[in-house]
Amino acid sequence: MYSEGLSTVQVEVLTALVELYEKNKRVVKGRDIATAVDRDDGTIRNIMPSLKAMKLIEAIPGPKGGYLPTYKTYEYLRIAPPTGKVELVPAYKEGRKLEFSVTNIEFLDVSRAEVAKVLVRASGSLSGVEVGDFIRLGPATESRLIIEGKVVGRDDLHKNLLLTVSSMISIPDIPVKNMVRKKLITISPDVTVRVAAGQLSKEGIRGAPVVEGNKTIGMITSTDIGRALYERKEDRKVREVMNKPPVTIDENASLLEAVQKMQRHDVGRLVVVTKNNKLVGIVTRTDILKRISRLESL
Repeated sequence: MYSEGLSTVQVEVLTALVELYEKNKRVVKGRDIATAVDRDDGTIRNIMPSLKAMKLIEAIPGPKGGYLPTYKTYEYLRIAPPTGKVELVPAYKEGRKLEFSVTNIEFLDVSRAEVAKVLVRASGSLSGVEVGDFIRLGPATESRLIIEGKVVGRDDLHKNLLLTVSSMISIPDIPVKNMVRKKLITISPDVTVRVAAGQLSKEGIRGAPVVEGNKTIGMITSTDIGRALYERKEDRKVREVMNKPPVTIDENASLLEAVQKMQRHDVGRLVVVTKNNKLVGIVTRTDILKRISRLESL
């Protein structure tokens, strides 16, 4: 029934490993496998190296480690592997998107924040990451989770990273319109950069939509103004230095969608509009971070 090269005991161990992993969705301890197959811990330790050499298991070292089944294990045992769409979670280092995406995040230990670790399975090249780097994962679409941590292990063969977690937050499941500032500030495209700079400074904001008539035609930010002033273009009209077209988002979109859109377009603020494209206001990365921080401190 099984492929050549596997003994009865090895089959029992692999079957128990898969069953325990599918039940708990985390790294499986050798002692748990031993209990499941009614064998002693030493027998399991002696069997595992051969299974690893056959690429039937992944071994996670350390006191918080254990074993994981590979897809090859499912093939050997004639068991259907986990199915469904694999969510590709983006990864970032110093604000720059890395070449790999995360296909699975395995929580090894989250019982104590100071030693919390996750095993990250990746799709793509790990060349942009080294042990000691701090990276950010997410947000994940389903869990709305963002994880930041330090890389303490890297396995290029199996495309795995081991992280110690420095922060872990979940984006609130609320619509963007709940985050829009009550006071809507807009800038005319025909005022000068100098005038726009004064308006932003007076209101204590770093950016505002540029509106002509009833249409939002762009976004002017303090970065745009700073660049124009450096280039001695303070008397130029805003329409000449603004970002256009503006990156918009529907008022009923989720906060998660807003974060993902900011990452995709590499912007720090979005113009919030109704389904009829009527201007509602703006939402900024700072607004979202403040909201998350407030919730996490409760």
